[in-house]
Amino acid sequence: MDIQILDQHGVPISGADDRMTVQGAAFKSGERVSRELAHWRPSLKSADRDMLPEKAIVEGRAHDLSRNNGFARGALQSQKDRIVGANYRLQLRPAYKTLGLDFKTANDWAAQVEQEFSLYADDPECLIDATRRRTMTQMLRECVGTEMLQGEAILSREWRSSPAGYSTCFMSIEPERMCNRNLTMDVDKMRAGVELDAWGAPLAYWIRTRHQQDVDYGMSSYTWDRYPKYNRFGDLNIIHVFEPERPNQTRGFSQFASVIQKMKMVDRFEDVELEAAIIATTYAMVIKSEFGARSAMEALNGSPFHEQLGAFIKAQMAFHNGTNLTFDGIKIPHLFPNESLEFTTPNHPNANAESFRTWMMRHCARGMNTSYEEYTGDFSKTTYSSARASIDVAWKYVTGKRAGFVDRLASLMVRAWMDEAITRGRIKPPPGIDYWKARSALTRSAWIGAGKMVIDELKTAKANQTKLTTGETNLMNVTADNGDRWDEELEQRAREIAYMEELGLPKTDPYAGQADPETLAMLSVETE
Repeated sequence: MDIQILDQHGVPISGADDRMTVQGAAFKSGERVSRELAHWRPSLKSADRDMLPEKAIVEGRAHDLSRNNGFARGALQSQKDRIVGANYRLQLRPAYKTLGLDFKTANDWAAQVEQEFSLYADDPECLIDATRRRTMTQMLRECVGTEMLQGEAILSREWRSSPAGYSTCFMSIEPERMCNRNLTMDVDKMRAGVELDAWGAPLAYWIRTRHQQDVDYGMSSYTWDRYPKYNRFGDLNIIHVFEPERPNQTRGFSQFASVIQKMKMVDRFEDVELEAAIIATTYAMVIKSEFGARSAMEALNGSPFHEQLGAFIKAQMAFHNGTNLTFDGIKIPHLFPNESLEFTTPNHPNANAESFRTWMMRHCARGMNTSYEEYTGDFSKTTYSSARASIDVAWKYVTGKRAGFVDRLASLMVRAWMDEAITRGRIKPPPGIDYWKARSALTRSAWIGAGKMVIDELKTAKANQTKLTTGETNLMNVTADNGDRWDEELEQRAREIAYMEELGLPKTDPYAGQADPETLAMLSVETE
């Protein structure tokens, strides 16, 4: 018998529609009629179409969480501590082979530049900050926090004289101040305050003169300044740094975006749990009488119920107020005839609250690229192996974020400063080198921030010593993982050895000796 499937009009379905209806989608994720996916049909949009309309509200919620949610605040602080640390230091690495220099000449020149820049960037009077509030490290820490909340950091290059003899300085700009002039809609060549060329590269930035919420301070927030990306000398006016997630993305987007809903739910969940816990620790006392209210009143002279009720309550109150027996400061109730004292205690039946909270916290931690332990501060169930794995995963994120965001931002700041230093003659380029033609090769740099977290210092020290002995690593990598510089460590070591000789003390060499077999085995087999 021939069986046909009819559509809503009674017409037989044939061809591709027939196959799709009977056989379903080739991929489960492409199902159109399943209960789980039938109503889930998100549209495909460009990066700007997805992000820009939601940018303001998402970032406002992220800021609110950072103010009022302890875990969000802690994650923000942890992000600054592990990526930038206490001191972000320049390690200049000129491409000496490309420049035709020998290593010693390039290294000596780099050391001079590093010291000169450090004196300016780390000056306690905060000369590198146009507002004179932060050192360079503090500015970078702020930018890391801003990038986490809003996906980007914006600095303007300013010119302000200083006692150090340099005028190059920088000012942080809140990302929400960058928007289209007069709040016009986004168009092809103007997106969220960024003026674009035919290639989609930024030409200029439109930035409010004041924050939009500062109207109460007597400031105008409805005027805009246009900042060309480059000035007439080809120098950057605005440093706008973010990590694009998709092609043709004009602005950054908050890292909180994927977890804001869950974080708010956890916030509410904890408030409810706290209220329930408080209620569970309280009790209520009630006085129970054997007399029904109406029957008691009717027994009293047949007077109206409300009058007798009032008289009865007054009699009770007078009786209770008159019994002031206490024991150790606690009043002992002396009950009215035919009354009894009873206690009621509320129950809190949610036995799975902790496991649910832990699952939600793991979700939030993963979305913020941190470990559960670091996010919550709970190390009670952590083993050495799991902690070591968490640190390794987190360290990959740190190195990637440094390279893609912080190092780029810091290197642009150094280049802007060095342009002035060369122009003023405070720093001379290496012999035979034209700075302006070889600027990229001369300003190539690496940066040293916070060191990698160490769980077992003894095991780590043995592993480093073995790797140094076998040539698997070098002193620069080992010291950088600790947040130190190899040349400074060696200089300090030389001073210590010289002073030991002066005092007649025996010298020690931490790199002497051979790698022991136990440590070699530890490098290849995980130790619990």
